[in-house]
Amino acid sequence: MAKRALQPSAVRARGSYSPGWEVSGGRLIYVAGQIPWNAEGKNVALGDVAGQARQVFANIQAVLAEAGATLGDVIKLTIFTTDIRFRDAINQVRGETFQPPYPASTQVAVAALADPDWLVEIEAVAFVSASATQGAPPLTVWEETPPGSTWSRAASPLLGTAAAVASRLPTRRRRLRARSAPRSCSPRNRRQSAGRRA
Repeated sequence: MAKRALQPSAVRARGSYSPGWEVSGGRLIYVAGQIPWNAEGKNVALGDVAGQARQVFANIQAVLAEAGATLGDVIKLTIFTTDIRFRDAINQVRGETFQPPYPASTQVAVAALADPDWLVEIEAVAFVSASATQGAPPLTVWEETPPGSTWSRAASPLLGTAAAVASRLPTRRRRLRARSAPRSCSPRNRRQSAGRRA
């Protein structure tokens, strides 16, 4: 079992979402809150929450594709909207975008989003099974460059990067211990301390 929708009889779910998911033996992909921007970074569908929701889901799809995943791999959505009355329109677009079993979903109304023209913002979590992960492109990680330079993006195997970081840890730990080592508690030091207190 790689993933399984949880639909207990004691919990009733109405609409295009599942009460929960159980996953194992794969990798998770976290998608930051997506907003109604197009590829040029411009707001779309001003005043139209359904149009904005479609753009948001398209952006989520693009992020997932970068990790070799699809909308069908999404197991959790968190939806933020500026007006709870937009709920039905957003739910309709969600139902058009996903197929049963639907992702688990939470929808909340907030006082405002970062841009007053945004009516909806959506986060997502996706799961890709271990079998589907085989043959996926290598991870792109952030690696520290030599002192005095800026951070740079380096495409390298995660294991290699972890080993490089680990190789620097013993030195850092020794330096940390040297800086934080307690003062000696020799009899001479204790006598000097007692004299100062007197």
